[in-house]
Amino acid sequence: MIVFLAKITNKINVDNILSKKKFTHEGIYFFEKEIKKSDLIFFVFSGDKAKIDWEQGLVGFGEITKAPYDKGYNTSNSRYFRIDIQPTFVLSRPLEPKFTKLHPKYQNELYDVPYVGANHFPNQAISRARGDGAKALFCLMRDIDPISVSDLDYDF
Repeated sequence: MIVFLAKITNKINVDNILSKKKFTHEGIYFFEKEIKKSDLIFFVFSGDKAKIDWEQGLVGFGEITKAPYDKGYNTSNSRYFRIDIQPTFVLSRPLEPKFTKLHPKYQNELYDVPYVGANHFPNQAISRARGDGAKALFCLMRDIDPISVSDLDYDF
């Protein structure tokens, strides 16, 4: 199974995720043909620490509700497109990158997972994880808050 990871760097989307409101993620130019409606997507809050007022890290996941659309909306980069996302699970506070990189149970599986592992910090607005890395992201969330995610069923 492939899951996607969205790098969230703007206040509006941070607030929408925290409120579990549907939002549009933009500035994406990778995985246009791979992203599908109903795909699982994790959220990683990011940004320049000197310019943001939110904590950074892995914060939750949701479902892509609208596959890539509006390609070329940004006149300065015609490759950019948008997707719509509905958050389904949000932690009370983000898991800091140090926590996910050094997690005693999942650090090996998370090692190559973009934005949260010790080996991969892309600049892009979206990335993906597969196999054990994807499963470890979900299991980590389940371990942190077992009641909230116990009713969710994803096949890894």
